[in-house]
Amino acid sequence: MLASGYRKIFQIGPCFRKNEKGRLHREEFTMLEWYEADANYMELVDFVRRMLVFVSKEVNGRTSCVCKGVEIDFAGVEIITLESAFAKFAGKNLLEVVAGNRFEEVLVTEVEPNLPKDKPVFVKDYPAKFAALSRLKKDNPAFSERWELYLGGIEIANAYGELVDGKEQQERFRKALVGKEKNGELVYPENKDFADALSHGIPECAGCALGMDRLAMVFAGVDSIEEIMG
Repeated sequence: MLASGYRKIFQIGPCFRKNEKGRLHREEFTMLEWYEADANYMELVDFVRRMLVFVSKEVNGRTSCVCKGVEIDFAGVEIITLESAFAKFAGKNLLEVVAGNRFEEVLVTEVEPNLPKDKPVFVKDYPAKFAALSRLKKDNPAFSERWELYLGGIEIANAYGELVDGKEQQERFRKALVGKEKNGELVYPENKDFADALSHGIPECAGCALGMDRLAMVFAGVDSIEEIMG
């Protein structure tokens, strides 16, 4: 749709991830996803903040909610680079952790539990290895234009300054497929529609995906996604 000239698009719909089940995970869940042409990933921070304030006022009649005994004020936010978060909350160098293949371990056990719980926290600028569909920062290509939003210590949303360079995206897909084959994982066929859209031309844009079920968890103040989805 972006390649066809639409400037702002969104969708709320079901998503599926095999073998995902736990306190914060289900194989089927609901996602709000949107994109805006000529926007950058940091402009989406303010948009999300205003959206959360609006939702909180509609649900609670105020700009905050109580989640597991902690009041989250959506009117105030904290923005921190992932590199700074690893140094501050884990006392570790992010790039050294990535090189040692301990990124997920340190993130989950040391960084995420120590993030502020009383305000939305935007953790930005992920290493290039974890750029996924985001573009690399022009002033520092060791990092990417990507942030994740945490509410009450729960990861809620993932946003990118979207990579719209078709050649670079195809090269990333190729490397990902090689990695999956090497690890014996299921290899999916090429997404031809996406490749065609990139070839046609997608404008500079930013996009975000937000987990609706997790957001409902926060507003309901519950500890498990099962309490929301049944």
